[in-house]
Amino acid sequence: MLRFQRGKMNAVLLFSALLASTIYMSELGGAGSIWTVVTWALSLWFISVNLRKALFQSVFMIPIAFVFISTIANLGHLPPAGIRSALATVIGFLLFALPPLMLDKRLMSRLVTAYLLFVGALSTWLLMSNPERLVGGNINFNVNPNAAAQLFYVCGALALFLLRSRMKWFAVLVFGLLMITTQARTANVVFLMTVGAYLITGERRSLPRFSTILRAIAGFLAGLAVVLLAGRLLRPDDFDSLMDRFRDLSNPGSFTRSRWSIWRVGIELALESPGKLLFGHGAAQISLLIGRGAHSSYITALASFGILFLGSSLMAMVAWMWSFAKRGYLKILAIAIPILLYGVTDTFVFSGVSFPWFLLAFISIIVAAVPTEELAATSRAHGSVSLSPRRTHGRWVLPGGV
Repeated sequence: MLRFQRGKMNAVLLFSALLASTIYMSELGGAGSIWTVVTWALSLWFISVNLRKALFQSVFMIPIAFVFISTIANLGHLPPAGIRSALATVIGFLLFALPPLMLDKRLMSRLVTAYLLFVGALSTWLLMSNPERLVGGNINFNVNPNAAAQLFYVCGALALFLLRSRMKWFAVLVFGLLMITTQARTANVVFLMTVGAYLITGERRSLPRFSTILRAIAGFLAGLAVVLLAGRLLRPDDFDSLMDRFRDLSNPGSFTRSRWSIWRVGIELALESPGKLLFGHGAAQISLLIGRGAHSSYITALASFGILFLGSSLMAMVAWMWSFAKRGYLKILAIAIPILLYGVTDTFVFSGVSFPWFLLAFISIIVAAVPTEELAATSRAHGSVSLSPRRTHGRWVLPGGV
């Protein structure tokens, strides 16, 4: 019975970490708020409850080691914020390193459904009562609409991957329309990529046929037409402004001023010396050295922790995605690849428990988890058996060979 209670405890702890991270992203949180510490504490509690020897054999231990080396190498000038940022990075990788665990998926589904209903209803109400204010912060949160866009992306992805089909597509439409109001270009493109990739992979455990891909593309284009039409009719000002921002990309100087020049400075900082190239300047230092955010997770990782960290992190993510693909969990690729591409122009990849990086760990833990209801059925069928997942021939399997 205690093993089944662990499944419920895991669901509550993991969802509580998601909720605390959401509050941090909202107008109630922000930099310096207590919600960062709360999210870390809940994540560490969740990790400690599921701590097993297999965690320390994970490929993610390699980038974690380089985080510690970089922090020690730069300890002389690293402020407390840098130490906290390095700790957050380690916590995030530990979540990815967790082996399959027991989880009450039915309880988690109910919690996520209630979460999405609340965020969607509150966001819609706030938007209708005051068009300049959103629960995700929009322009009132760090003067950055990306905070709201990341929240809505997370909600849309949760609906896509965890809700039942009856509610799934309505929720995806709602959060897609809310995302248009943020006018964040990359977030909107990545959201469409995620939806399209999910339509191709779905719940399949093998590569789809070409005819299936064609049907998925047709469904995606039809859904895209619905979203664009609804956005044009319901939020014409926001829709036109977003289209203007996309057209602005054709301006030869606009994108260069806002991105390439910043990335060049970040690369120059990373190449400052052999030591900085290998171990970086330390966590949370690049924004201070540049004078603003680097607008790229990979430039930030390179200049903060060094090329050894960046290379080992990317190889760990490739190995992690391959392990899911081998077990037939293709839908993980449908969210992992868009999020990693999202990180090219935003600074959340490898950033601990921040959105949407935390979302990727959250969904992967749920997908790989052993449902307690299946363990109960196996226990009844086979009598007194161990209720822990076991590793056989390199794969995690349920009791009784399920």
